Amino acid sequence: MPKKKKKTMAVHEMAELLGLKKTDSYWLIHKQKFQTITVNGKTRVVIESFEKWYANQVKYKKAGGPPPGEELRRNTYSPQEIAELLGIDDTTVYLLIQKDHIPTIKVDYWMRIPKSAFESWYASQSRYRTPEDRERDREVEEASMTMPEMAKELGIPRSEVYNCLPESVKISLPSLEKTAYRCRKKVLTVIEKLLDFCSTWTVSPAYTRRPGAITWMMRTRRNSIKASPTRKS
Repeated sequence: MPKKKKKTMAVHEMAELLGLKKTDSYWLIHKQKFQTITVNGKTRVVIESFEKWYANQVKYKKAGGPPPGEELRRNTYSPQEIAELLGIDDTTVYLLIQKDHIPTIKVDYWMRIPKSAFESWYASQSRYRTPEDRERDREVEEASMTMPEMAKELGIPRSEVYNCLPESVKISLPSLEKTAYRCRKKVLTVIEKLLDFCSTWTVSPAYTRRPGAITWMMRTRRNSIKASPTRKS
């Protein structure tokens, strides 16, 4: 008959496992770091609860056992890991945590960022990108232009380009910003909507291709800029 798996252990067994003295082991129990039960007047440590605690802390290590904090590392990032992930320095990560109010937790002497909190922040911005996303966005970036580039092609200030767009297009710009690296807008989408809703500008049927981008040759009916009824102030 197979031997039943132990569900609890004595306090001295836990102390030996962590290489602790009696006082230190009872301090952990006093701080309710894990669940305990009383059997025949003696305190015993619930092994499942102990292992859960062990996997989410980094201060105590089993003698000759696996390293602590396995679950903690799986569900959170350190600032150094985020710096490596985004290709920036540690100082920038700490500034982002403070400026963008990215949630953090402190485990023993470690600052950790929950992966869910990091992913939520990452999706809310487009300045900082992982190498994988940069590579994935490269094709979109090469077929896109920024608002200043579009204004240059049209020969007008950037504000004129933005103000010419109706509210429905303006609302869509934040989502367009997230589709490409460095907040670049999809040139086809934006220019098509620009032409659909604004009669101030026309596009030449001719266009040229340059390495890594598409240049639309735009010409303006400058005499109608001020009088255009579709421009929004």
